[in-house]
Amino acid sequence: MNPLIAIRQRLIERYDKILQRTVSDITSVQVATMEAQMNENESKFNNDMAKFNSDQIHGPTHKKLTKTMCNIMERYFKNQSQRILAIYKIQLRFFVKAPTAMN
Repeated sequence: MNPLIAIRQRLIERYDKILQRTVSDITSVQVATMEAQMNENESKFNNDMAKFNSDQIHGPTHKKLTKTMCNIMERYFKNQSQRILAIYKIQLRFFVKAPTAMN
């Protein structure tokens, strides 16, 4: 085999491994970022809901919602939370199944 062809083949193989490792690293960063964003959003939502519930218990009467309205909002928020969680899971599943580095 021609030495130049062998060198070229080794360079191509090294390039492929570097490319695969880079894609794997970027995917890991994207997953970590997505999880951090999900945790941040969940924390903010929980804090806002705690404040809302506190306002409904301790706030002025003219600013309180009816029990029916509170129940409607709770069901809406629960449905939205489930949808958002499903989207995050789909995104995470995509990144888990994405190509990773081959050593």
